[in-house]
Amino acid sequence: MKKIKTLLALLVCSVTVGGFAVNAKLTANAGFVDNTLVKEDFGDDELDQAIWYRNSKTGTQLVETFQTYQVTNGYSGTGLMTKAELDGGASVEMDIKEADWDGLSAQLVLAFGVDKDDENPNYFWRWYNDADSDAFYLAYNQDAEPYSIRMAGYKSTIFDMRNGEGEVLPYRTAYAFADAVGLADSDASDKITDKTLRFTYGADGSFELSLRDLDAEAGTPFTVIARNGDNKLKAFPAGCAYVFVAEGQKGMSFLDIRDLRVYDKNGALVSDFYKNEAGQAPIADATADYTSFRHQSTSDVVWGAKNALNFTKKYRNNNPALMDKTVYVADDTDTYESVATLDFTLSVNEMVGDKSFGVLLGAEYKSSAKIGNANTSYFYLKNTQNGYAFGMDTYKEQGVKTTVIEETALNLSEIKELSVRLEMGSKGTLRVYFDNSTAAAFASENAEFSYAGFAGFGISGAETNDENYVDVLLAEVNFANSYYDRPENTNLHSDFTNDEYNKNLWYMNSTAYMADHRNGTYVKDGKLYFGNVCNSNYISTWHKYGNFEMEFSIDDIRREPVITEAGKKVYPITSLVGIVFGAEFPQEPFGTLEYNRPIIYFESAPNDQGVKVDPETWDRTTDITQLVLRNMGFDKRINLPAKYDFWDESKDGKVLDVKVSVENRNVKVYIKYSTETEFTLVADETMAFGTSGHIYVWSTGDDYYQEPNSVGANCGYAVLDNIKITNKDEGANLTTVEFATNRPTVNTEDYEYVDEYNKNDYLPVGDAGAVGCAGDVSGVLWALPVALGALLLRRKKDE
Repeated sequence: MKKIKTLLALLVCSVTVGGFAVNAKLTANAGFVDNTLVKEDFGDDELDQAIWYRNSKTGTQLVETFQTYQVTNGYSGTGLMTKAELDGGASVEMDIKEADWDGLSAQLVLAFGVDKDDENPNYFWRWYNDADSDAFYLAYNQDAEPYSIRMAGYKSTIFDMRNGEGEVLPYRTAYAFADAVGLADSDASDKITDKTLRFTYGADGSFELSLRDLDAEAGTPFTVIARNGDNKLKAFPAGCAYVFVAEGQKGMSFLDIRDLRVYDKNGALVSDFYKNEAGQAPIADATADYTSFRHQSTSDVVWGAKNALNFTKKYRNNNPALMDKTVYVADDTDTYESVATLDFTLSVNEMVGDKSFGVLLGAEYKSSAKIGNANTSYFYLKNTQNGYAFGMDTYKEQGVKTTVIEETALNLSEIKELSVRLEMGSKGTLRVYFDNSTAAAFASENAEFSYAGFAGFGISGAETNDENYVDVLLAEVNFANSYYDRPENTNLHSDFTNDEYNKNLWYMNSTAYMADHRNGTYVKDGKLYFGNVCNSNYISTWHKYGNFEMEFSIDDIRREPVITEAGKKVYPITSLVGIVFGAEFPQEPFGTLEYNRPIIYFESAPNDQGVKVDPETWDRTTDITQLVLRNMGFDKRINLPAKYDFWDESKDGKVLDVKVSVENRNVKVYIKYSTETEFTLVADETMAFGTSGHIYVWSTGDDYYQEPNSVGANCGYAVLDNIKITNKDEGANLTTVEFATNRPTVNTEDYEYVDEYNKNDYLPVGDAGAVGCAGDVSGVLWALPVALGALLLRRKKDE
């Protein structure tokens, strides 16, 4: 098996293709980096040359394959509303390709009587409280038996919902709304995945829900799941129809609707977006009939045509379309196994004669890559007399084939949107998955194959002619990598002696809270100051760290608001102080850090309204200090013991020592006062993913405070010292870093350093005795002091 030892790589895909939910043993640890090599949906006018390399452009073309409406992490109101208005009844058919319900609860809602001119119908409660509207929904509740989809009316109490045979369905009263178990005793996702749901709503409030297989032949009857008995919904309300996701964020992690057809009371089709079959006909303009609404909390919405790369009947052997990214594979003697994961979706229009289509792996050069080259492998799908099959060969020498996977039947007579996943490990792990299955179609722990190098798609077999050819569609290719990273870095200890730090170790960013104040991040009195700061104030490491242990001391925070003698509020208490790790760059925008990188910080616990200070007095509203962990695959708040309520005014003068350990996805946080000898463990959690990157030390506050609009004020003020970072990677890649001071270089024979810092230098004009980063400042502009803390240079007198 070909191995490259120069880089250690674990290629694991954060899969979106086909909605795989496979948790293989190939789980990334902290120190593993999650990088996407290729994420291709073929949506451009031509192949992106930064992603694909082809030594010939003959035989492939980009095509549109089908319309879709896809929602990731759906939240209340994300959905489609008809532009046509309905009256006297309607029917709705939804072709659902996939629906993943992985939260505590989620709902798929069909609402009627929605105002066509409502500019914000996804404001859920607006139409819900409208007496003229009613809705029927499918709800999944994980916290109540059965763990399945249930049905209910939002406005109407339905006591005797019936199945297709007229039998009364079990009635539940676990929630405030009326509902009945209509889709029970089944996995929720499976119940409506690859199904067409049909809901009919009569003028008098009668209703019926039925379903059939998505790929059923035309004319196949629907199976009735539930209909009304004596009870009905409200009389059908005139207005637009609205299909959307409701309830908890991330409750419905993924929804894929391939067509949505709405019929009026007479059965006439009034709204539709066309589901194309393998690019055989033009794609209809879905936006002609529907308006799409997206809730701001929804992660993603894809609305429109999906695309594919068509390998046509003219496509010839050994002309692979290669991905322009190299797969790196670790030596199999490494403790951690490297794994390459490739996902793609395949549709076969025709595969005729002695031909196969598949993946070329391990190519050394793009320009000469061919199936059968030495140190390559070829995974393929083939149409046999007994249906489709898959297999894999490897070539240790040019043209000398060794079978890795014996040709294995797929038990498919046709292939339409077949999701394929390959997982390939440096220690010989090889797994193949089809169609979202959690069970591998092939699995081995010691397979011999090659995959280090370039990978791509191509065909093999007899020469292309009228009797031997393929016509296939390749869609949604994801090639991502997570590898155990041993970034080059150094163990460091910064105590800010002489009011300086090593510029070769740290990058400092200092931003004034408001232009009206002099404040920011600086070094003074041998300590690191976050002196009344808002966003984008931090110091960050120039080096990346994977597994590490970090210690720092919080010498001071502001525990009481600063108020002038005249009663004007100037400074609130300290908002928060903490670290970020796993950053891609040492100068990332604050928004990227806040929402996308792992964060650990301390803050005075907010009350139920999320306000950390009293909006009137700016006094602290709680007696709890919280440790907050975010963006780790979970968000968690931990109330610290009362002993460590660091925001308590009685803790003034105490120094809080903090230790953070990040090792193999395990995150531990310890704290103690400097007078204590032993640390106390306050958090022990496992991240959902691995990370490696730059470490930030930061504090922050609001961008502004404006009376009377702001309900409170946040302002970062913290004094830190003794920052230590120790590399904990197995086989650490350490380097020596020369010292370079952040202090300005001057002729010290002619000049001396004089610290003339005065807190009054930081006052807004007219506010003697106080410093402010929030409040009414009368529009006077002040300059930010130098990062050394208003350090002045005074010329020596002649002797």
